[in-house]
Amino acid sequence: MDAPTGSLIAYSTAPGAVAADGVDRNGIFTKHLIKHLAAPNLTVEQVLKKVRIDVAAETSQRQIPWESSSLMGEFFFSAAPAAAPTLTPPGSGKFDGAWDVKVECSDHTEGSLAKGYTLRFTADVKNGTLDGQYKTKGAPGSLTVNGRIQPDGTSELKANGITDEPAYSVNNIARGTPYGYRIKARFDDARGTGSRIEGRTCNYSFAKK
Repeated sequence: MDAPTGSLIAYSTAPGAVAADGVDRNGIFTKHLIKHLAAPNLTVEQVLKKVRIDVAAETSQRQIPWESSSLMGEFFFSAAPAAAPTLTPPGSGKFDGAWDVKVECSDHTEGSLAKGYTLRFTADVKNGTLDGQYKTKGAPGSLTVNGRIQPDGTSELKANGITDEPAYSVNNIARGTPYGYRIKARFDDARGTGSRIEGRTCNYSFAKK
């Protein structure tokens, strides 16, 4: 039988041949057709070709499915679901770019003495998240600063570092000791300021490049 224009007729075996029933609930052809119908983004011709290959393999080439087609376009039984769009919070990218960072920690004179110091490095902001690194991460004297800047410019950043010379650390902590603290900061379009929340006084300034 010839398929009318715009249609397709699938047969479980070639003309003049007999289709095997198989031992399952469905015949061999139907079993493999059901298996491949759910495959996403395959045209009906691709589905039937996969069915034909599986049926021929299972029957040792004794049964070869056949079809008569006069389709004029592409037809799919199943399409892959569209990828969910990545949602970015409104305003989260307004601070994106490179920022110069300056850290000024004054002399500590209460209790254990510690010398003051100044650090300068660059931080990158991407999708509203700041990442800055002074020296190689994990090396003595290094400092990592990161955290999210809210669309209104407020931010609580985290600082994690490794002590260098004991004279610059409160209580003269040994060189190579990890430490951490939080920074309360505020940003506008081109500048920002922040202060260390715990421990000694350290002030941050940010300037967009």
